[in-house]
Amino acid sequence: LINKTLDAIRNIAGQLPPLKEIHVNASPDGEIIILFFINSEAPPSLANIFEALKKEVNEIAGVISYAGRKKWEVLGKNYIKLRLNDITYQSTEGNFFQVNWRQNKNMTDSLLDLAGLKGDETILDLYCGLGNFSLPLAKRTERVIGIESGYSAIEDAKKNAEANGIQNVEFICDDVRKGLKMLLEKKEKADLIVLDPPRAGATKKIIERIIALSPSKILYVSCNPTTMARDIEMIQRGGYILNRLQPIDMFPHTYHIESIAELIKCAESPIVHISSSPLNTNHPHKYHSPQ
Repeated sequence: LINKTLDAIRNIAGQLPPLKEIHVNASPDGEIIILFFINSEAPPSLANIFEALKKEVNEIAGVISYAGRKKWEVLGKNYIKLRLNDITYQSTEGNFFQVNWRQNKNMTDSLLDLAGLKGDETILDLYCGLGNFSLPLAKRTERVIGIESGYSAIEDAKKNAEANGIQNVEFICDDVRKGLKMLLEKKEKADLIVLDPPRAGATKKIIERIIALSPSKILYVSCNPTTMARDIEMIQRGGYILNRLQPIDMFPHTYHIESIAELIKCAESPIVHISSSPLNTNHPHKYHSPQ
């Protein structure tokens, strides 16, 4: 469907204004949203472009144009719906979500396995986005707090919680560092902290505040092994051991990889259990129990 959409865009390329980028977002249900980043401060309307594209690809549900990085025009829908297990997500254009949705399911299932929830925990989900981890965690425990600096993502997260009837999750729109400071000042406690930072990783101050909250377990999700290793070293110095590490092949045939690290608060000598191969879409994942 994406290739069909790209062919349709090529067919009308001569009618398009000068472009910087084109983003094509596709939902698993077959809806397409196209973002055109136009090299102009006052671009023309793309209404005719939208109509021409929809004639070729009926699944195109919306077209959004940007003047540089400023949203300029919205034609049709500006969001797509995504379903993961028993949860439906809305993702508004411009918000981050995992593009490999099948592997996102594997990653979420792996994180839930590693969480080992009993049902009475308070969980802190840092860089929570639109609730990718927060919502399935909330269905399995007592309370979840999600922190995310992106206002639009937090609005989606709140809508997603309401649409799925999940009431035990609180979403805070704030910088993660400041959000952690606020929780410490309120003397909040967290049994589990999920940390899913951008490629640059977490800052030293963020890690210090995570350790100050003293969770029993930290699940660190990362798309950058280099910054992940750096941050895990700091977390280990704070009294945690790396217990398990699960790589996930989110982008097959590339060097990009996602990983989930399980760090446990423990004073004993560290024992590391590392999965021998990345998850892929063709083989079920298995964890190796401690020997």
